[in-house]
Amino acid sequence: MNTFHYLELPEFEKNENIKNGEYPNLVEYEIKKQNTIFTFGVAPCGIYIYDFFKDNQFNEEVFKILLKDVKQHNGRGDYSGIIDKEKLFPSYHKYLDDKNVKFNKNKTRIDKSETCGYAFSNNTKYTVINEEKPYYKNNKKEIHQLLDKPIIKPINKILNHFWDLQKPKYIFGYWNNMIINSNTVAAVHSDERNKDNLSCLVCLSTNENELPQSNLNLIDYKISIPMMSNKSILIMNLKNIRHSNNPISKELLKYRHSIVFYNK
Repeated sequence: MNTFHYLELPEFEKNENIKNGEYPNLVEYEIKKQNTIFTFGVAPCGIYIYDFFKDNQFNEEVFKILLKDVKQHNGRGDYSGIIDKEKLFPSYHKYLDDKNVKFNKNKTRIDKSETCGYAFSNNTKYTVINEEKPYYKNNKKEIHQLLDKPIIKPINKILNHFWDLQKPKYIFGYWNNMIINSNTVAAVHSDERNKDNLSCLVCLSTNENELPQSNLNLIDYKISIPMMSNKSILIMNLKNIRHSNNPISKELLKYRHSIVFYNK
């Protein structure tokens, strides 16, 4: 097994100067591109492997099955950033000028009210795959043929090497959900609705030459993790740790995608 370096996270102290829904750039805090075990004291809380995938697992067929069901949605809250007129459906613009409309505390969602019959956030492109979704039911065989052996099983193997977990029993091994995000930069948020602490992130690019990496920031620890496109994995407690992506230009954003395995 490759050598791992240890990085102990300092005692937690929330950075009150950075609010959920913002897009801070932590490029100056980028850690080295080396396999890393993050710890709280001696207890591991995350592992980063910068060159985990080496055999072009994310080929044209895999991207096709991952992105086929991706659509615009408007329910991601803090992840999707502070409400921005340019990121909303035109039919929602009228609510921004309504003085009676209520925002959540981070202004990343307009809440349901007497004048607005539904809650909504900025538009983001994604799809969730789990056993209940029609897309999974209709494409189950192809999804597992393309993803299980080259992607899901290796991730679960490394996960079980570092954590004492029950034998995997869900459709993605340890995880029962996979979300595919497309053309999106995540604002500051935490995955507080996840059932379990651990999730696994893989950052993708449909053009590695143009977008060779994107960074995952641990906001309150001033750490920026260089996620190499189609190569790196991060397994970490992102339920309780606030995180975001570094900004990416609009020209490059068209190439950026990501997948996250988690339990709900």
